[in-house]
Amino acid sequence: MRIAADEVSVSLGGAQVLDRVSLAFEPGELVGLIGPNGAGKTTLLRVLAGLHQPDRGALHVDGRLSTDLIRREFARRIAYLAQNGRVEWSLRVDHLVALGRLPHRRLFAADSPGDERAVEAALHATRTARLRGRIFHTLSGGERMRVLLARALAVEAEMLLADEPTAALDPLHQLQAMDLLRSVASRGAGVIVVLHDLTLATRYCDRIVLLDRGRIVLDGAPTTLGDDLISEIYGVEVVRGHHDGAPYLVTWRTLQADDKEEERGDEERG
Repeated sequence: MRIAADEVSVSLGGAQVLDRVSLAFEPGELVGLIGPNGAGKTTLLRVLAGLHQPDRGALHVDGRLSTDLIRREFARRIAYLAQNGRVEWSLRVDHLVALGRLPHRRLFAADSPGDERAVEAALHATRTARLRGRIFHTLSGGERMRVLLARALAVEAEMLLADEPTAALDPLHQLQAMDLLRSVASRGAGVIVVLHDLTLATRYCDRIVLLDRGRIVLDGAPTTLGDDLISEIYGVEVVRGHHDGAPYLVTWRTLQADDKEEERGDEERG
């Protein structure tokens, strides 16, 4: 499955959030969307998920306009994990995860053996099987995020879009979540994930897309994310090294952060 954004622009509240963004995403790759707060990452992900129509430009799925796809087909092929996803009902964890199978079921149809297998696989993959009988609202923030990830995995979609899935997780579960997303991509699905942690992004992702002020600043391998660019966009210094034969980077200190925030504020007000 291939998703392509073609010259996509979005304005929200009179502000330009995405400005002529063109990107394509292929099966089997883990892509990290990175950038400072307000860069347009979540908006882009929502456009790719078909949840927000761009003001200009178009979204194509396997060469077809996304608006030409039946909504049910779109929901089967693309799974979306929202940032701080809300659940309005008091549902058991296993019942919530089973909602991921709705695009595959006929109206009022009972769960099929395939549905049950998908739910069990998602629960075990996210290490939430022990929570299956708990009510979602009684869980911790990290447990909720893992359950919501399980619901997205249960869709068994060709493309998984995840908005900051590691934000509420402790270090162990952050690594487990990224290992899981890596394995999903390795099995052939496309994975697009919004990340703020540059260490995780550069370690796990095949490709990095850096956004700033609604525009693409970089689209390439993690090794192309240089120190000067990080300093320019984020206003921080990084430290790099190697461990187990793999490179890593860690954000280390701020560089004129106050001046950079003031400059950003002036541009946004302008």
